[in-house]
Amino acid sequence: MSSQIRQTLQTHTIENDYLYVELLNYGARIQKLHLKEKPETPLVVGLKNASDYPKDIWSLGACLGPYAGRLEKDGAIELHGGQAAFSKQYWSLHNISKGVTPSIAFSLAYRDSENNLTEVIISYELHKNSLILKYEASPQTTSLLNLSNHTYFTLDQQNQIDHYQLEIQATKYFELDQQLLPTGRVQSPLPTQIDFSMKKTLGSSRLDCIYLTEHNAKNTGLTKLATVFSPISQIQMEVRTDQEVLVCFTPNEFAGICFETQGYPNAPAHPGFKQPIFGPNKSYRQHTEFRFNILYNQ
Repeated sequence: MSSQIRQTLQTHTIENDYLYVELLNYGARIQKLHLKEKPETPLVVGLKNASDYPKDIWSLGACLGPYAGRLEKDGAIELHGGQAAFSKQYWSLHNISKGVTPSIAFSLAYRDSENNLTEVIISYELHKNSLILKYEASPQTTSLLNLSNHTYFTLDQQNQIDHYQLEIQATKYFELDQQLLPTGRVQSPLPTQIDFSMKKTLGSSRLDCIYLTEHNAKNTGLTKLATVFSPISQIQMEVRTDQEVLVCFTPNEFAGICFETQGYPNAPAHPGFKQPIFGPNKSYRQHTEFRFNILYNQ
């Protein structure tokens, strides 16, 4: 009976005076998000029918894990968790609150190839004009964990994002090889085409870049790592997080921009990288905020 319930596609909603969000238990995904002041403008790329998500190849709005990004594993490259990806699992509804701080939490009991259990919880909370994501995981044994979210954000109803103004608080990036795997070298300064340390228009640039921000090396709290603004809708989004690494991805196939806050990419292949290793005496925690504003005077 419980197995059947876990495999049922479910939609849940929360809202406050500023934001409305729809979430799916499949992949703990964000399906819809909009500002109450501009309800006609979708803030995320989502599929119209929830039943289409199991066929989605873009991880739209999904929780990424157990290891976000590309990971060298057993001689192959595994993307966002491979066949065991959290984005492909039916999560259980952990709790839901529609009070002063509306929130929904999903839980997942993940067993790795050696049958080691990790309990994962992701919660989505609305604080005024912010959508806040909190991740928690408690492995029974030493485990690699690098979680993130794969929402593609849109700030207006245009079919391209060339006019977006982007700023990313980073001066270093991870060098990638032809397979988009980190070489182990962190480079600086940024090449012009990926340098958004000062706000500028995105233009025809399309990004698939892993930035090292270093602002959160001691995890002292949330830091604003990125800002993106549409001069058409006047909507601005800020990305705040306690993570050091920010992946910015803009696909060619549709209009959207993805900000993946996470730990070091493919860390096990590079001993010099910070290793996201957690275990019975060290729980995984992550906190990311997406804050929206309308800037009418810009």
